Amino acid sequence: MALLIYGATGFTGTLASHHAHHLSIPLILGGRNASKLSTLATTLSSSAVAPAAPIPICVFDVTADTQLIDQSLRGVAVLLSCAGPFARTAAPLIAACIRTGVHYLDVAAELVSYQLAEERSEDARRKGVMLMPGAGGSVAMLGCLAGRAVAGFVSAAEAEAEGDKKEEEKKQQAVARIDIALRVAGPLSRGTLASAAEASIMQAGCLQRVDGELVALDPGAGVAAALFDFQNGKGEVPCVPATLPDLMTLPRSTGVQSVRTYVHAADGAFADAEGEQEGEQEKEGPTAEERDKYPCRAAVVVVGADGAERREVLHTLNGYDFTAIASVRAAQRVLQGVAEPGWQTPAGVFGDGFAFSVGRDV
Repeated sequence: MALLIYGATGFTGTLASHHAHHLSIPLILGGRNASKLSTLATTLSSSAVAPAAPIPICVFDVTADTQLIDQSLRGVAVLLSCAGPFARTAAPLIAACIRTGVHYLDVAAELVSYQLAEERSEDARRKGVMLMPGAGGSVAMLGCLAGRAVAGFVSAAEAEAEGDKKEEEKKQQAVARIDIALRVAGPLSRGTLASAAEASIMQAGCLQRVDGELVALDPGAGVAAALFDFQNGKGEVPCVPATLPDLMTLPRSTGVQSVRTYVHAADGAFADAEGEQEGEQEKEGPTAEERDKYPCRAAVVVVGADGAERREVLHTLNGYDFTAIASVRAAQRVLQGVAEPGWQTPAGVFGDGFAFSVGRDV
């Protein structure tokens, strides 16, 4: 049984396909354009040290009839979708995976993919199918960072906790809120800009989670920035509220029901949400040199019911490299049998150390 990477010829999909091929994972390249898929398959096959069998391709559109999509998933154990905007692709692919018994992973940053996974969780559970939107990218990154920080906070408070309480109950009592921020720097891919614009990630009226409920911030109240120190020599920097999918995933993986998510854009990131950055119109995404220049940083503040705080940071690869590596490693783990049916998170299934094992310290 194979891994199907759908959207394989997009910027992130291409990086993921190269990494999957490097790991010798049984691979099928999927998407809408047969010519581009064939070119990528040839490139990957020719990069092998020893002669390799041709990499199969699978051509279909998510708007096709369900029978064609289902036929395309024959012989597939795991589907990794790198095809955004996920507001358009997640629903038909999730539905197809549930129908055919294929585990669904994606790299979405849009909330809709997670809301769909939550809605279809019980259907997937009955079919033994795992739904893991955000298998790579900021969801894996921030989920593992928050999980480690919450565990550290709870561990520090254990002396005051009653010994007969379950760990999840202790977390909920000890931790009142998670504030978490992602530092995004450098040029972004056209796909990222398109998805961010469609999802309105950083526009007025963004969401936060308060006592388990998603609540819209008052757009007339102004932008309430928060200060985070990413421990990169810049000190505390202002971060603006943003609707990140961690509003859905962190309560699920940590048990903490109040979450606020922020973004700090630096070095031209999101300079033009319509993707018209000067000189970048024909460029799919940042070069390897640019990605190396702009590693990713994340910071979290865990706030206790008594006002006590615990702060931690994560320094890792550029977001595109991290996403490709983490999502493919997640798919590899699932192919090896590490999966739980229903809607799941990377931190919940693979543990808080998952993101910290990706790439290198920078």
